[in-house]
Amino acid sequence: MSFLNLSDVYASIHKKLREDEVIRQLMGFDETTTAVDMAVRIQKRMKPSTVIDENLPLITFYKLPGQRGRNHLEYVTVFDFDIYTNDDVELAVDIADRINYLFDDKFLPLSKGSSFKGQYVTSAEDTTDLENTYKYFTQVEFTFGIKG
Repeated sequence: MSFLNLSDVYASIHKKLREDEVIRQLMGFDETTTAVDMAVRIQKRMKPSTVIDENLPLITFYKLPGQRGRNHLEYVTVFDFDIYTNDDVELAVDIADRINYLFDDKFLPLSKGSSFKGQYVTSAEDTTDLENTYKYFTQVEFTFGIKG
């Protein structure tokens, strides 16, 4: 039976985000930023666990329902990347643009030997009930090759 290990997918996306020098700069990370601090500011979930001014900007990402592709060894799904800033529209859009650059039309490896390719879908301003917080999202569709 074919299987896709989603924890590997989340780990690969998180690694790509936290290790990219442009994302690090936009997020305000430096050599003193700990792995815990990065995990607080780049979260693998729909709703941020902690949103306070010290944690902004913040990126959350999560998978939407997907489906098998043309054959049983292909899986297609969309990931949303939500960007929260302290009312900084330009920073939010810059982070979204960089996320699109990192994943659009790029192949990324998975630890178990498979790979996946991203494709930009859409992006826009989004509503949030957080006071003095701006939210922008971008969507990337990923196609996964599943090892049988």
